[in-house]
Amino acid sequence: MIFDLETARETLTSLAAALSAAFIGRLAKHVLLVQKGLRQFWGMHLLLELPVAIFMGFVGNGLADWLHLSGRSAIGLIAALSYLGPAAIEHCYANYLSNNKKPE
Repeated sequence: MIFDLETARETLTSLAAALSAAFIGRLAKHVLLVQKGLRQFWGMHLLLELPVAIFMGFVGNGLADWLHLSGRSAIGLIAALSYLGPAAIEHCYANYLSNNKKPE
């Protein structure tokens, strides 16, 4: 059979779990900023968190796959990366590159 229903179900379940974890991670970050008084809860910032959550879900899912994580470990990684967001990941990557420069 070309189309395996069980494989499709597992793929959709994995995608839904990754996106749910990413949305929860971004929502936690949004709530933290609301508590600090930097944002209002209902506003444009909340709407703008959706594309970031989707992006971070895909990034986290790819990283979890690369690290051979599955189940709750993968979901936890995705939620943590989503909470940190792209700016924190860029900062960590820049530090990594600056510390690992090849000597000339």
